[in-house]
Order: sequence, then C-alpha cells, then structure tokens
Amino acid sequence: MTAVVVGVDGSVHSVAAAHWGAAEAARRGTGLLLVAGCYHVGRMPESGEEYAESEARARAMLASVAAEESDRFPEVEVRFETVAEWPVGALLAAQDDAELLVVGSRGLGGFRGLMLGSTSRAVAGEAIRPVVVVRPEGLASGHLHAAAEPEEPPPVVVGVDTRDPEPAAVLEFALRAAEDRGAALHAVAVAAWPPAWLPVRHGPGEKRRIELADREEEALFHALESARLGDKGGILRLVRVGHPAALLVEEAQDAALLVLGRRSLTGGSAGPGPDGLGSTAHAVLHHALRPVAVVPHG
Repeated sequence: MTAVVVGVDGSVHSVAAAHWGAAEAARRGTGLLLVAGCYHVGRMPESGEEYAESEARARAMLASVAAEESDRFPEVEVRFETVAEWPVGALLAAQDDAELLVVGSRGLGGFRGLMLGSTSRAVAGEAIRPVVVVRPEGLASGHLHAAAEPEEPPPVVVGVDTRDPEPAAVLEFALRAAEDRGAALHAVAVAAWPPAWLPVRHGPGEKRRIELADREEEALFHALESARLGDKGGILRLVRVGHPAALLVEEAQDAALLVLGRRSLTGGSAGPGPDGLGSTAHAVLHHALRPVAVVPHG
C-alpha cells in the first residue's frame, strides 16, 4: 500500500508532522504510516530486555498518535510500525512504498533551540522520495483538516532553479500540491544578488538589478515551458533579485507549502553540501516557519 510516511518520536515537532501527514494522506486518498526507530532515546539498547522495553514504549506512543489521527481523519487507513534502527534509518527503510516522507523540524534528541535537527536534515538530504519538514508553529489550525480549508486557500510556493536542466519533477510535485488544495501555484525564481552590491536603487547598481531580473524572468518562462507548464492556468510567475533563501522564506511566509528541489538555487560553486542539501535548501529549512517540501531530482 502506498502511503504518506511520518517519522514520530513523541516530540511536539513529530506530532505536528503526524497531523500534517494525516491531512496530506486525506487529500491524496492514500494511507498513513507512522514509523518510529527504537534507538531514538539516547543510545542503542544493550540487551534484548532493554530493547523490548524501548520497543514497547515506542509502540505505545505510536498507538496514541495513530488513534488521534484516525479520529481526525476516519477515511484514512492509519498504520504504525517500529523499526530496530535509528530514526534516519527507520524512515529511509520505510520509503519504498511511500509517496512522500514527513518529519518534524527536530525531535527529542540534539540541542534545544536548534531550528533544524540532524534527523530531519539527514532524511531531507538522503531520501529518494520527497520529504516534507514541518515546524509546529508554522501550522495554522485551518491547514490541518482537508475539509476545513478556507474559501481562498493559501498558495503553494515553488522555488525554481532556472539553471536546472530538468525542473519537471519539482514543478509537478508543486502543481499537484496546489491542485489538491484548490490553491494557486506561485513559481518563484531568484537571481542571486551579492550583498556587497547593495544598495542598488541608484546608478549602475539599479541597471544591473533590472538586467538580472529580466534575464531571470526569461529563464523562468523557459523552465515552465520545458516542464510543459508554460500555458497551465493558476501559475503566478514571480522573479526576485537578492538572497535566494531569504527571499523564498519571505515569499512563503503565508503559503500552505514551500517546495524546493534538492539542488542549490544559488548556482555558481554553492553545490550540495555533505548532507546532500544545497546551501539554499539548507538555509530555508532552518528559517521557514511554513512546511517545506524537498523534492529529489536530476
């Protein structure tokens, strides 16, 4: 059975991910699978008895979350399973039949105050399926239930890397997310503008900014055309000049979802880092309050 797969460790962030994943499963008409790694509390169990206790705690936690999501979305088949793995391995092991993976921005481990935990960063950088990272404070109550969407739902925003020769996978994911919500799709391309060149509102700097914007506008048009979305209705094309991550976060501050490819949107030498994420995706995941989908492609 294909499913939306959610990593759950009992933290507030992972419960928010379960809420978002259940609503997404309802929109997609698919099942929901809640997964927990049994090694998530501090260290690997040293004995069979210790492992059995850890698994029992994980199953009880999953059963509670599953019951809550079943009550909220009775039309969704909710399952759960524990895996004798660390959280990252547990989620990656469950992705074969997944439509997408959902994780909280951080879990029970790590340092308090971090905006992005190691598990969510690693899953977003390594998974072969799209990964959605959810932060509790970014979920408005009206976005959690498929039947409770507002009359004019917030848009889905997709960051378009106009240097990517194969943008279709990212754009198609974003378009489906928008259509499932009955929302507009905002396709945003950002021409990177070095901070040293600011301010740019006067003299030669302004002329250069306009040239960059015009070039990016043409590149965005061709990117949509190459993905066969050039004449698709409901897509708003937006071009910004400046810092890519900051501008994408700004454009998505009231969005239902921000969609990125796994490659960096900055171009130049800023390619994927050691965790598989490009510099722009990495920065966006640290700062965006709204749910962010990272779509592997290329």
